[in-house]
Amino acid sequence: MKKAFVLAAALSMAFLAGCASDAQSGEKAQENPPEEKRTLVVWSRDTEDSMVGRASESDKAAFEEKTGVSVEILHIAHSDVVAKWNTAFAGGTAPDVMDIGVSHLVGRVELGHLLPLDDFYDNWDEKDDLASSMVDYGRYDDKIYALAYNASPSVMVWRKDYFEEAGLDPDSPPSDWNEFLEYAEKLAKKDGDIVTRGAVELPDTRGANILAQFFMQNNVYESTYKDGPDFTSPGALEAANFLADIAPYAIFTPSGGTTAFEKGTAAMNLCISPDLVMSMIEADPSLEEKIGYTSSLTNVQGGMHCGAWMYAISAQSKQPDLAWEWIQFVLSKERAEARMNETNMVPPLKSLAEEYEEKGGTLYTAQLGNLVQSQAYPKLSWTNVYEESLHLAYDEIIYGQKTPEQAMKDLEETCKDKM
Repeated sequence: MKKAFVLAAALSMAFLAGCASDAQSGEKAQENPPEEKRTLVVWSRDTEDSMVGRASESDKAAFEEKTGVSVEILHIAHSDVVAKWNTAFAGGTAPDVMDIGVSHLVGRVELGHLLPLDDFYDNWDEKDDLASSMVDYGRYDDKIYALAYNASPSVMVWRKDYFEEAGLDPDSPPSDWNEFLEYAEKLAKKDGDIVTRGAVELPDTRGANILAQFFMQNNVYESTYKDGPDFTSPGALEAANFLADIAPYAIFTPSGGTTAFEKGTAAMNLCISPDLVMSMIEADPSLEEKIGYTSSLTNVQGGMHCGAWMYAISAQSKQPDLAWEWIQFVLSKERAEARMNETNMVPPLKSLAEEYEEKGGTLYTAQLGNLVQSQAYPKLSWTNVYEESLHLAYDEIIYGQKTPEQAMKDLEETCKDKM
């Protein structure tokens, strides 16, 4: 009986000790729970199968592998992005990182939706390798709110065989506006009043980018918006008149369709994607020797309109350091080089320029030239008004609905009324 009592007591003590041990283990488990995997939310203005979409998915995979952080990328069509942002910020569900365009920057800053990046940027060891234009795109009111990881400037192209046919030097594009008009007269083919092969291809409507780059080439782009709308200066009027002068020699292409340059019905294109040119050559290798490239048409200077994809940190992000880690990673030489090789995306880093030129020869050299000299629509509270007004004036000029002088005067008044 005594032995049974001792055995029962021992078992009871062991049970209590076990419970105490389990309790202590439970307390330790509660004190040190397993670390949850961090998640970064990124919104991008693209579709998943686009060049930018494919590049961002590649960056996501590489970032996850390197950091162990889970990245959720939401691809949003351009037409839906503003409504999506507004709903998210109103509901407190904005992402950590958002890809924005230059035309969106001022509005988002004034709404308090973006964090300034200056402290991050100033302490970034690789900042000097980033092309200055990639920083300037995201600068507003003396602060940096976004950094561009992709700007895809177009190039000017011409058909060398058409030049030869017209008695022009096939290796010498027009050097300025006056020479361009001389070339246009020789290159255009007409059947009565109908242009059957244009000296140049122009958009059939909404060509604000064309008018904007003529302002750039005449060195009056900044003056058209710096102190409020000013489209009636001599330089701006000269640019508008140049558009009117080349319109009779142009063939007009609807947006979204096959370009006239692709069809062979235009001798020149003022701003075409290098990827499109490479696709043309891939489909017809004989074109490689027939197409010439240059950065842009020039007058007082060169100039090409160009937008950009930029990453900014949302003011609602609860992990801005991690958001900056993503931006820094995307702009690293390793990732910029990977995107260049995977998608032919223009590298934003100066250290990769030579390698990019080796990939695409004179075509890519021309594109890099525009990476430095190109500009986007101005960063203003009335940027959208500026762009829409330019679209309207462009249409009025190319179809002769108004004289360039009247179109510019009305453009100025329209902007002032809508501001």
